[in-house]
Parts: sequence; C-alpha cells; structure tokens
Amino acid sequence: MKKLKTLLLVMMFITLLVVAFTACNGQSAEPEPVPVAESEPEPEPEPEPEPEPEPEPEPEPEPEPEPEPEPEPEPEPEPELEEDELEEDEPVIELNAPDSVLAYQTPTELGESWHSMIFMLDGDLYQLPAPVSAFIENGWEVAGRETLNAQRTTTSARLRRDGQEFRAHIHNFEDTGHLISHAFVTRLSFSPETMNLPMEFPGGINRNSTINEVLFAFGEPGRVRERTTLTEYFFGDGDTGLITMRVRPDYGDIYAIVVEHRPPSLEGLEESLEEFEELEEEEELD
Repeated sequence: MKKLKTLLLVMMFITLLVVAFTACNGQSAEPEPVPVAESEPEPEPEPEPEPEPEPEPEPEPEPEPEPEPEPEPEPEPEPELEEDELEEDEPVIELNAPDSVLAYQTPTELGESWHSMIFMLDGDLYQLPAPVSAFIENGWEVAGRETLNAQRTTTSARLRRDGQEFRAHIHNFEDTGHLISHAFVTRLSFSPETMNLPMEFPGGINRNSTINEVLFAFGEPGRVRERTTLTEYFFGDGDTGLITMRVRPDYGDIYAIVVEHRPPSLEGLEESLEEFEELEEEEELD
C-alpha cells in the first residue's frame, strides 16, 4: 500500500515536471510569425475636375428713354357763325311746306287727255307730280326716310294703306331739305301682287281694259318693248309724262301700270297743263 502511494506521488511529480518543462519550452520557442505580404495600396481616385464657372450674364442694355410725345397742336378756334349761317355738313331741313306744295290743287275730274297725268286711285284723284301730303291726307303712309335733302334728291319708298301698297319715287324740287311729306311723288308702280285697288285714267282706261282699248284711247305708243313674259307699251316720256302699260296675255292683258312725271322743275308746269286742257277742248270740238 505504501508502495502504491509512493508510486502515485512519483507519477504526479513526473507529470508536474513534464508540464513545467513543456510550458518553459513553449515560451522560449514560439514560432516566428509568417510575414504577411503587404497589399499594394489602392490608387487614390483622381480628383473630379472642378466645374467651369457659369459665365456671368451680360447686363441687359438699359432701355433708351422714350421720346417725349410731340404736343398736339391746339385746334384752331371755330369761327363764330352768324345768325344766318349754318355748318355745311349739317343739312338744312325746312319744316314749313314750300309754296309748290301749297299751290298744288287736287283735280276735280279725270278729263279726256292722258297727257294731263291725272288718274284716280280708289276714288281719289291725283295729278303727277303730286305732293306726298296729298296721299297722306287720303290715308296712305310712307315707309322709309322722313326727310329729303336739297334739290335733285330722289328716294324710293313704299306707300301703304289697309294692307295695300305700291312703290313710288319721291323727289325734292326745292333748294333746301324738306320733310318727306313736302316732297313730290314723281313715279308710281302698281302691280296685282301688292295692290288690287281700282284705278282709272282719262278715256275710261282702267286695270281691266284691253290693250286695244288703251291704244284707241291713248293713240299709238312711242315705243314697244318685247320681253320674255310680257310686252311694255310706253306712252309719252319722263319729262312731259309717261304711262307704261305692261301686258301679259296669260294674266288677261294689262298686268301692271307705271305712271311717271318728273319735270326738270315745277316752274311752268301749270302752263303746260293749260295747253293740255286746250288740246282736250279742241278734240271735243272735232
């Protein structure tokens, strides 16, 4: 037993020695570290080029000063108008009826000569040229302008009454402007489409007469004009009086009538009418 303990102690001692020896050798003979190959240094990145500085904008040129506007010339003072002077661009309109209108006399009968330019319209007698006021007094209304400027001014208008109408030329014979009612009707055109009132002319001619009856009462026409659908018979002329009969066979002879009398002036008109009256008397004696 003692031997066994001794053996164990010896073995423990030997073990301790081995351990101590090993420890001493490990400290004294450490293996040299294997040198590690140094890696090449990474190349430094090239520096980015500095951006070029933006060019400075050129300064805008200073605007040239606007020229001062030239002063407007002062308007010349208008000359003062005398009491009897008027501006040229303002037409003169006379409100009072002229002597020519006041001198007009409504016919009392048709007579026998168509040269007198007397006719009857729906029972009323007129003699061309006739004042517009003569038609207005018989109930006709003028559709159109209300005034006419100075002499030689003519306008076209329509005269209406109770749904009936006819076309007319209205002329101002005066040297100053006038109301339309103080001008004269110098031309009338009657057609069945717009007017169906009875009409009558010297010699008993009316809208129901045949062209042969017209030729017998008026004599031979001064001119005849053939058209596509009608024939026109002209009796007289515009200065001394003109009556145009438009004949359409499909309508029943006289289709439309145009009466016109526009002398250069109203002076001497009464004398010419007296000559027509004398002519009528001579025809009656014959």
